[in-house]
Amino acid sequence: GAAMGEAWSDFFGLEYTLPTGAPPDGFYALSEYFDQDWGAGDIRTRGYSTNMDLNPLTYANLGQVIPEPEVHADGEIWFEALWEVRANLIKQFGEAEGRRRVRLIVLDGMKLSVPAPTMINMRDAILLADRVDFNGASQDQIWAGFAKRGMGALAYSLKGDSVHIVSSFDLPSSAGQLKFYDDPLVIGEPIRLILQDSTLTARTVRAQLTAGSGDVENIALVKTGSIYVGTIGTTANIGAKFNNSLSLVPGDAISAYYVHFGAPATKQITTKIGISAPYFFSSQPAAFTFANEQRLRLTSSVARINLPFSFPFYSKKYSSAYVYRNGLIAFDSPVAFNACTDTPALAETVGIAPLWLNLITTGAAQPAEDVYVSAQTGSVTFRWAAETQSIFAGGGSAVNFAATLFDSGRIQFSYGSGNHELASAATASGCSPGPTVGISNGHEVFTQTIVASSFDNLVVLRLDPPFGDGVAPIATVESPSAGQHFQDILQVTGIAYDPVAVVSRVDIFVDGTVVARATPNVARADFCRTFVPGCPNVGFSLPLNVAALGLSTGQHTLKIRVTNSRGLPKEFPDTPISFFVDPGQARLPYGKIELPAAGATVS
Repeated sequence: GAAMGEAWSDFFGLEYTLPTGAPPDGFYALSEYFDQDWGAGDIRTRGYSTNMDLNPLTYANLGQVIPEPEVHADGEIWFEALWEVRANLIKQFGEAEGRRRVRLIVLDGMKLSVPAPTMINMRDAILLADRVDFNGASQDQIWAGFAKRGMGALAYSLKGDSVHIVSSFDLPSSAGQLKFYDDPLVIGEPIRLILQDSTLTARTVRAQLTAGSGDVENIALVKTGSIYVGTIGTTANIGAKFNNSLSLVPGDAISAYYVHFGAPATKQITTKIGISAPYFFSSQPAAFTFANEQRLRLTSSVARINLPFSFPFYSKKYSSAYVYRNGLIAFDSPVAFNACTDTPALAETVGIAPLWLNLITTGAAQPAEDVYVSAQTGSVTFRWAAETQSIFAGGGSAVNFAATLFDSGRIQFSYGSGNHELASAATASGCSPGPTVGISNGHEVFTQTIVASSFDNLVVLRLDPPFGDGVAPIATVESPSAGQHFQDILQVTGIAYDPVAVVSRVDIFVDGTVVARATPNVARADFCRTFVPGCPNVGFSLPLNVAALGLSTGQHTLKIRVTNSRGLPKEFPDTPISFFVDPGQARLPYGKIELPAAGATVS
């Protein structure tokens, strides 16, 4: 909203000067432009132009016109979109009438807009103003101007102050078009789907989602301005179809389907995105010693630090980071200080939170309070020696923690002594109490967080990213064997390990659909005569109920997909194993308990 406000002043300021005397008919008279710089060499970053070579800014640049979000800089995007619309209306009606109409529909659009609009909301309000004022005479011209600057038919933003947006250069279609809000999607992150179809008037429509591993779900899309938007959750758990949560496994892809009915022709519209495994959390023995540290002397709330390497985090890489005294490392953009430090706030931040809560580094709870930085080969560590900003008299309590970033993308959280009474730290009004520990990709709807009963000398928390060195897991399926017959129970057994990382999951596919998940927790001394990582617990064994799986009698296929802690999946065997389900009941094992006897007393 603020960015658009700054752009209004440019758009109208370049066209209006105030006359002397009473304005005729209640309106200000028009005169020539009083700023002939056209944005070049003054307070704007680029000259105003409809030439994309001279000014390439689009909605995709929101928050990045300069290295961080800023209302004046981001307002240039909105101005450029209005400048394109103005040029189109001048071409349509001539200089005087084009200028008159664009001023009127922009002003009336402000009256018709929803409160606290996004740029997309404001685009829709201007389109509405054209329909109200001029019977929609310039709908095509307005759409063309906005689409050229990334605010086309499938553009969307969750709220006015968001920089995680979807840009679009598409014009409206009467045949339907789909787009995912996020690509790629992390397993556990909600799916947000956008539909545009100019022929639709209903309040809601339905689309369908499928996972490559077999799940199918319906998604309701609700009319939101000129588009339809819907949300549905995802899960790493294996669930039934049509249960309002799409089950995903590493290596999946998500496809969306929508059927457009009527003119110009009934057809199915589809789009597809990839997925990413979440970061893999594990622990290591406690350690809290760091060498060659330098003080940041962080007297303000934040310092921007250049990293010694390009740090990969989720789907991007970063050469610098914002380090906050309150225990947050943020990327992409700075975070409002003294605001919330809870999970919803982390979801809006591309950031890492080893212990995020209201802290100060200028107190007396412990000596030499500050944030320290140290670099080693392939890693950089930020350590906080601080204290809680207490709501009670007498000051806060000491906190000691650190976050280490590795050039591979791995993250480690380390905790020293203290870290008591964290819940007593001051909390802004309307915020949940801290601390918040975890990471977020900044998509506003997803975090990976950790809860511990105490952070005093806690174990080192290790977060392995879903990308890495490319070493794949190794596995063998021992049962079923090719051509084997089963009744009632399908026994799946085998071995799975990883030469470098940890096996995080073994997914079992029958006839191309994931049906179960196994864990390598069976001791296999026979296999471990030659040591491999994970020994002896590298075996897995899982009995599957044939009836529960809905397997008919006859031939079926089976394969497994093994994923390691770096998110790398691999399927075994190369060709799925064919097996047979026979009718009838399998022979059941027999057992008897001899001791203790029923009702016996034991000690």
